[in-house]
Amino acid sequence: MNHRSAASLAMLALLGSCTSKDDEPTPGVISFTDSCFVIGEGAAKAYLPVARFEGITGEVSVDFSTESIQAIHPSDFDPRSGMLTWNDGHAGTLVIEIPIENDGEQESDESLEINLTSVDGSQIAFPTVRLKIMDDDGESHGVVPLSEDCTIAGTYVSLSASTHTNFETTALNPGPKPSFGFGRSPASDNTAPNAASVVMQTFDGSAIAGADYEAVSATFSWAVGEAGPAAIRNQEMTFVYDPTPESTETYTYNLVNAEGTTLMEPATLTVTLIDGEDPNP
Repeated sequence: MNHRSAASLAMLALLGSCTSKDDEPTPGVISFTDSCFVIGEGAAKAYLPVARFEGITGEVSVDFSTESIQAIHPSDFDPRSGMLTWNDGHAGTLVIEIPIENDGEQESDESLEINLTSVDGSQIAFPTVRLKIMDDDGESHGVVPLSEDCTIAGTYVSLSASTHTNFETTALNPGPKPSFGFGRSPASDNTAPNAASVVMQTFDGSAIAGADYEAVSATFSWAVGEAGPAAIRNQEMTFVYDPTPESTETYTYNLVNAEGTTLMEPATLTVTLIDGEDPNP
């Protein structure tokens, strides 16, 4: 399921209620599909859907332009302006593309605005939106939290789980290694317009790479158009058996260095290794 905020769903419901009297032909209403969007700094581009609702009579056009708030050109984004046009008899969604720059500097999240202006007197329901750019150079790695109210302006990658518990003696089993999945979800308009990649990397906790588990640092990629259930990747977990009695230990698998996409929670999986024999092998 795409990450859609409550505000986005409420907005769509509101627009859907804007019907004309007696179903008379109307040019409809133009609007962004949410009041705010968010994107990871490494995503390369933000994709902002603009929709025509409740009417398809005549050709309608709107101009769009970007405006700096904290995010500035050229270090954070490339400004864009232009026109969106829906032909007579056509509704649906058109997309504004805004190039995002990854400056490699640790900083706070920054925002810009995108504005719509009517060209031909067409009605605009929500003419201005905010786009927040998540910094990916700090400890958060630009991961969008589940509590985020805004719609992700593009595809995103997240893990299927945030925790895994196993016994250290699993390392002695000859069968398949335990694994977990993660995938790339499409943008809010159900597209995946660019290629993307992320790095899977392990970090020590009380468990130490080489002594308790095998470290991982691997890049996973997706092609243009590749997203959804068919775009799942899997990561095996390899444990190292140590016969010396010890306490329960932990380490993590982490999604980092996203390019062409955004990371969303859960992006960290914490593995708990229990010392001793599995009572239910």
